[in-house]
Amino acid sequence: MVSIRLVPYNELASNLDTLKILLAHKPELTLWLLDEILTKPDVSLKLDAAIAFDNNEWIGNIGLYHYLGIGLIGNVFLKEFYRGQGIGSRMMEQLDKFADENKHHTYVLWVDPKKKAAAYNMYKKSGYIPQGRTGLMIKDYSDIDLYAETTALHHTPMSWKHFPHLNLISSRGNCDIIISYLYHCFGFATFESEFLNYMNDPETEGWALEREDGFPVGAFFLRQDPDWEQQRDAKYKNNNYLFDIIIENRHTPFLPEILKTFPFPKGRITTYVNVPGPKYEALKNIFKQACILPDHFTRDKKSYDVALLFLDA
Repeated sequence: MVSIRLVPYNELASNLDTLKILLAHKPELTLWLLDEILTKPDVSLKLDAAIAFDNNEWIGNIGLYHYLGIGLIGNVFLKEFYRGQGIGSRMMEQLDKFADENKHHTYVLWVDPKKKAAAYNMYKKSGYIPQGRTGLMIKDYSDIDLYAETTALHHTPMSWKHFPHLNLISSRGNCDIIISYLYHCFGFATFESEFLNYMNDPETEGWALEREDGFPVGAFFLRQDPDWEQQRDAKYKNNNYLFDIIIENRHTPFLPEILKTFPFPKGRITTYVNVPGPKYEALKNIFKQACILPDHFTRDKKSYDVALLFLDA
């Protein structure tokens, strides 16, 4: 008889080998993520999972990374013999109960609607709303305004606890079209793999942008890159940097003030933003404009102009 149970972090950590065997078909970054979270935990980011058991045999799981009421669903697996029997839906119901008991706000996930049609339909039946054609799906458990007005933002070093929030911010569709130039994440796209690449990339530095209450609303990423073609400038030798800004649109007016105190390294800082756009309006008086790149990239059959901006720090 199949039973479903919500398994907490410490029990997942003690069964890491079993979990990795079940998820052996997943990308290498997925297994690396489990190692990072379960063996070198950030005390703020929690990983719990709805687990399906047949008697005492672990047959499937749905993982939930969460912090400050925002959850990111991942590590989804069910043994083939048990598929099509409603077990996945029962695991999702367990996460619904968990969200209700813990007063969580919003969960976000990504699924390929063509390659994983059955999973996609299961998530829809579970109340997840598709976000465009990207495979992103979001479920709101409360009508709380996650992006309530604030009077100031501060920056703090990036850590695992910001993982769910950055995915939600980049998924909502209320950011500028360029989410990350470093990781080629444009338009309505999840930031999950880009965040994992960042955490696995010693050459990139990251800072979360938080409200006064510690709720993350954006991020800065900075990487020294002397080979970036449009950054080359003999004056700065190797001190050329590419700078990414991820931020929800309503918070872009805070950018000029926070950038005045941001500890930029000495050198030339280059960033790319689509024009027109809120981020461009916020940055154009802080950064100098090198040029406009017309029709620089296309998304959903629409072309976008991009401004190349720079700051000599």
